[in-house]
Amino acid sequence: GALTDPTPTDYTDYWRERWEAFGTILGIDINVERCDRSAGEVQELHGQDRTLVVRPEQFTLPHVEQLHPPTTIWTQTGSGEITSEPRFGWLDIENSTEAPNLNTAVEDLLRIAEESGRYGMTLMTYFIGSLNNFDITGAYFDGRTRTTSRLLGSKANDGGQEVRASLGRRNDFMVSSQTHPRRSSSHWGGRFEGVK
Repeated sequence: GALTDPTPTDYTDYWRERWEAFGTILGIDINVERCDRSAGEVQELHGQDRTLVVRPEQFTLPHVEQLHPPTTIWTQTGSGEITSEPRFGWLDIENSTEAPNLNTAVEDLLRIAEESGRYGMTLMTYFIGSLNNFDITGAYFDGRTRTTSRLLGSKANDGGQEVRASLGRRNDFMVSSQTHPRRSSSHWGGRFEGVK
């Protein structure tokens, strides 16, 4: 079920149950450690409209398509290979269907990351957060809002461009590395993830 004003224990129970179910579908055994935030830290995150998700090390890009087909990935050379920064376990993310931080260029997002002490979200965290958002609200990230999220925590292997993600009309994840770092738009934002 959805989380209403959850405590650290509620988060632990919720994500253990979730990854046990996903692990069964994917045929992998996923162990979720106890939530690493205190009750006070959780309250503070909720005050910033952030929520907690768990990114297990075993969860990789091919697994995404088993949980949510179809996923389309375009990169400059068409290889479709994307590397995400290795942040695993408990991560705090924006609790927002619409891309947060709209009208920003990449340099603005880098500044926000530095000032907030957070990191550009990875594609893997985006998928985990988006699936969770759908189960709670009925909308995937960037779905109803037609926004696009820059994910500075992932890069395409064919040229190091940062990755952006959005949702297609058939509820398919659209992922591209063909970005324009200086471009900003009222439909383009960026997402961040935080570690304890």
